[in-house]
Amino acid sequence: MSSGIVIMWYVERKKIRLDKEIYAQGAYLVTICCHEKKKVFSNQQYKNSCVESLRLKALKVPVTVWCYCIMPDHIHVLVQPTAGNLLDFIRAFKNGSSFAIRQAGFNGQVWQRSFHDHALHNDETIETLVNYMVYNPVRAGLVNDWKLWPDTYINPELQF
Repeated sequence: MSSGIVIMWYVERKKIRLDKEIYAQGAYLVTICCHEKKKVFSNQQYKNSCVESLRLKALKVPVTVWCYCIMPDHIHVLVQPTAGNLLDFIRAFKNGSSFAIRQAGFNGQVWQRSFHDHALHNDETIETLVNYMVYNPVRAGLVNDWKLWPDTYINPELQF
């Protein structure tokens, strides 16, 4: 006969983010990887769903999207909050894009649990980070010239 006592163990996850207020200013290069490195964005329909969700969530939160580069298994986005903060934008984007990509026919988890962020440092410019991002497909051996990669967007205000 059971005593009716249930013992539950849990491990508290280490906090890897700063306070939300910190993420309300400045520009951030964010990398979000697909779950288990699946090449979700090899499918054009899933890629389109991701871009549309990015556009919609950037208006909702709001943030300025300076640049993005979609690779087969991850996305780089250079954003700057104009109101709200980066964390709210990422949460809205990941939730919205996951829903849209599943609606387009994908079965399973789209994104890994977290994301990588890099705040623009004093010795960096937005153009420096854009340059890093647009050459990602070249470094990966997918194209010889970054201008040939169709899944890159650069905000026209940058004059890149």
